[in-house]
Amino acid sequence: ELALETRGLSAGRVAAYFPASLRPLWSDASLRLEVQGRVDPHVDGGRAIEFELRDLEYEEAGDEQPWLSLDRLTMRASRWDGDAAVYTIDALQSEELELAVRRRGPRRFEGLGLFGAAPDGSIAPQVSAVAPVRTGTPVDRESNHGTGTGYVVLASDGDVLQFGEARSHGAAVAGAIAVRTHPLVDGYWVADARGGVSAFGSAPDHGSVEHLDLVSPVVGMAASADGRGYWLASQDGGIFALGAARFYGSASSIALNEPVSGLAARPAGDGYWMCAGDGGVFAFGRAPFKGSGAHLPLAAPVVTMAVHPGGEGYWLLTSDGGVFAFGTAPYRGSLAGIRLAAPIVDMAITPTGAGYWLLGRDGGVFTFGDAAFHGAPRQVSGRAVSVSIAS
Repeated sequence: ELALETRGLSAGRVAAYFPASLRPLWSDASLRLEVQGRVDPHVDGGRAIEFELRDLEYEEAGDEQPWLSLDRLTMRASRWDGDAAVYTIDALQSEELELAVRRRGPRRFEGLGLFGAAPDGSIAPQVSAVAPVRTGTPVDRESNHGTGTGYVVLASDGDVLQFGEARSHGAAVAGAIAVRTHPLVDGYWVADARGGVSAFGSAPDHGSVEHLDLVSPVVGMAASADGRGYWLASQDGGIFALGAARFYGSASSIALNEPVSGLAARPAGDGYWMCAGDGGVFAFGRAPFKGSGAHLPLAAPVVTMAVHPGGEGYWLLTSDGGVFAFGTAPYRGSLAGIRLAAPIVDMAITPTGAGYWLLGRDGGVFTFGDAAFHGAPRQVSGRAVSVSIAS
C-alpha cells in the first residue's frame, strides 16, 4: 500500500520515465494518489495482479481546478505473463474520472506515437529519410511563418510515405539514401547510394552520376533554393554538382579521420558544408564555418547536418539523438540520454528555423521547437542508411 503526495513536479524530473516518443511539458505540478495492490505468482507462469488506485488528483500551479482527477480505478488480472504473451484482465473499472479541457488546446504532451511490433512478428521496419514539405503555391520566404504542413519519409528500398498535407508521387529504387523536397513546387528527388537521382511530381530531373565509377557511395544530397539544381556528396568527400548547382570544392583530397556522413547547402546556393562521423565540418564557397563537433567527446557518430534558413548556422545530429547547434542555429532540445528503440538517422528543419524533426530508423518522429507532429509510419520496408532534410 502506498500513499503519495508530491509538489513541484516538472518535465525535467520525470521525463526519463516516459517513452522517448512521449514528451511531457508540465511544470510546477502537484500529484496526489493512493495505491493498494497485490501480486502473486500464477501456476502457469507470470503473475496474478490486483490493484486499486484511489483519490488521484493532478494540478499545476495557477490552475483554478485540477485538470485530472479520479476517485477510484480498480484492475484484476488473473494472469499477466509477458514471456508467454498472455494477458487476462478480468475486471477494469473506474469511478468519477474528470479531465479538464482548455480551449487553448492540449498542452501536456507532444509527439505521442507508440507503435508495437507488426502482428506477424516480422522485422521492424526501418526508415531512411524525412523531409518537411509545403504544398500548393510557391512560398514567400519573407512572409512565411508556418511550421511545415507535412513531411515525407523515405525507406531505403525507395518507398516514400507522406504525412500531413504532403503527397507521395511514387517510389524509387533500392539503396535510396536521401529525399529532398522541391522548395517551390509539389515534388521531390530521391538519391541512392550509386549516385542515381529520381525525380517525382513537379520536381525536374537534373541528372545523376550513377554512370560514373564512384570510389565510394553517395551519402548525402542537398537541393538549391530555387530547385534548379542539387549536389551529391560521397563518403570520401567527393561533391557532384548537377543542374544549375555550382561546384565550390570538395574534401576528396583531404585525409579524413572519419568518412563524410552528411551534406547541407547554403540557401543562397553559393556554398555548402559537409560533415564527417567524428563531428568535423568542411565549408566551401561562401558557406561560413561556425564550428564543429570534432573537439567534443561525442557519445555517438554524427549522421547528418542541417542548415538554418538564414544560411549563417547549422546543426549536427548524432545517432543517439544528440543535437549540436552552431552559428545562428538555435538549440531546441535533443534525445541524448534517452533510451531509444532505434538509432536516429535524420533531421529536418522547419521553414522558420525555430524547430526541427528528428527521425528514428524505426520510423519514430520526434518534434522540437515549432515543428508540428503530423504522424509517423506504423510499418515501412527497407533498411535505413542515411537521412535528408528539405530546403
